[in-house]
Amino acid sequence: PGVDGPARQRRKLSHVGIIMAQVLLDEHGKLADDIDIILDGVPEGLAEELAIAGEKAVDSMQKNRRKEDEMVEETVRTAIRRTADMAWGKKPVVKVFVARV
Repeated sequence: PGVDGPARQRRKLSHVGIIMAQVLLDEHGKLADDIDIILDGVPEGLAEELAIAGEKAVDSMQKNRRKEDEMVEETVRTAIRRTADMAWGKKPVVKVFVARV
């Protein structure tokens, strides 16, 4: 039988690592602060480049799409993952958390 569920996810994390990103948006849907990046199993030197990629992704979004947290999460997740792949050659698991202030 094939391995799935939590064991499969842990094995994937051991190979590609995980990136967590915190996005703070103000009442107008603009970035209220720099994106915070936490890396586990990913080269630390990538943090700033990944944060910048996430910030550019938010800036490029249409204003009405920034109102939906899920849209912001997916846009930032995709940008960070793509940047990590280009810089490092691996596609880490990326989790994005959106908060509004």
